[in-house]
Amino acid sequence: MNKLFSKRVIIDVQSTGLSGQEQHDLLGFFERTMAKSAVSGARKLTFNTSDSAIAKKQGIDGFELTVQRFNYIFCEPGDDMPETWQGEFVKGDKELLVFGALEKC
Repeated sequence: MNKLFSKRVIIDVQSTGLSGQEQHDLLGFFERTMAKSAVSGARKLTFNTSDSAIAKKQGIDGFELTVQRFNYIFCEPGDDMPETWQGEFVKGDKELLVFGALEKC
């Protein structure tokens, strides 16, 4: 199955210093990044959102983003285990820590 077409699920979010709109836009950015990273097979990525035209358009450029894949940290052995991901956005005193998963559709 193509992981770009997996269901994207946000499991947990912790934020500091963000407006509601910033958090919403960063979560959308994380979901897209999670799905695209899964296809690449990467385990950990770090980059600046200023490199993204979408982030600039939404006003969320300038965040340092680290995305890391974990295998099955939220499931019991034998469960249908989704890939789980952690994303951390940091820009000055603004931070967002998010956990997400890609589930089979």
